[in-house]
Amino acid sequence: MESMDGQQTTIGMLINKASQQISTLVRGEFDFAQANLKAKVKKLGLGGVLLAVVVVLGVFLLNLLLFAAVAGFAVIVPWWAAFLIVSAIVLVVMAVLALIGVAKIKASSQHKVNPKEGFQKDAEAVKSGIQASRAQDIADSLRESVQDQTGAPFTGVTFAEPANFSTVEDGESNE
Repeated sequence: MESMDGQQTTIGMLINKASQQISTLVRGEFDFAQANLKAKVKKLGLGGVLLAVVVVLGVFLLNLLLFAAVAGFAVIVPWWAAFLIVSAIVLVVMAVLALIGVAKIKASSQHKVNPKEGFQKDAEAVKSGIQASRAQDIADSLRESVQDQTGAPFTGVTFAEPANFSTVEDGESNE
């Protein structure tokens, strides 16, 4: 095989060139993934900061709304009673949310996280795949061997009736 400049290209040179190209490709993919990860982390960080600001402002808003509720009840009852009523309502809401949260946490115990089992299943799948590949390789080599010896294409294996082999015991012969 000749290259563009008229020199002979050997298989070793081709393999070397292919491995260099694969190495360059892998490095490029790694650099691309790293750049994407940096951009994602930057956006996630900004998003997280903005959400934290929203939570802080939400707490201030909740305080204002609760004070407005107290002021609304104060029209009907004295201020101290209005604060007690609003506090009791908030306490009931907190209790309901706590009960729902505990129930969800208990329900999560049904889901078992066992990565070791998953890795073992993956390893077994790879082993069985390798074994199947080896069996296919053996079958292919047998097929090629039969074709080489007979000259006819190998069409499959047929089994005849089992032969009647007698065994040789205690020095006896089968003759």
